Amino acid sequence: MLFGSVLALRQRHLKRLIAYSTVAQLGYLMLLFGMPSVYAWQGAIYQVLSHGLAKAALFLAAANLMKRLGSDLLDRLPGADQVMPVSVFALGLAGVNLMGLPPSGGFLAKWLLLTAAWQHEAWHIVAVILIGSLLAAGYIFRVMGLIYVRPAAEPAPGAGPDPGLACGLTALLLALLAIATGFASAPILELLPVPAALAEGAR
Repeated sequence: MLFGSVLALRQRHLKRLIAYSTVAQLGYLMLLFGMPSVYAWQGAIYQVLSHGLAKAALFLAAANLMKRLGSDLLDRLPGADQVMPVSVFALGLAGVNLMGLPPSGGFLAKWLLLTAAWQHEAWHIVAVILIGSLLAAGYIFRVMGLIYVRPAAEPAPGAGPDPGLACGLTALLLALLAIATGFASAPILELLPVPAALAEGAR
């Protein structure tokens, strides 16, 4: 979790940043092995669901930006909101899920994992989850800050055509689904089978 987050912070390419953030986010799944409980199981499975949707949105939005700007270098991102607002919005919305902010599915996943860590009095795991979320905020805000805060750069020589509104809307739909999993948690959690050993332990 921490290794992937730190490397994501150090990247100069958007696609590599997103790839290293995947390493970090999938690290949350490993917490299940140290906390055998229903909460940890539900949190890990929910992390797979919400992260899968958010990361698909991020990679698609990044591909849209790369095609339009001619590069995925972070230095090419300033002003991207002016030419591809839908893809940039999808990028930010998916980032909300990675940071674990409410009401996203990522928030619920991390809340369940934190609950399991609290039950097991695993304070080091609580600290790692919180630090991981802060680092995620760091690399997401780094990207969004470059887009909105820096002055727009000159168009890249290799810039290509707009990939189309449909590609941007698809990325936005995936990001919205990642957020929606935070609202529709009850029916989804009811569908998740709980291993018999964990269910027995909960009793």
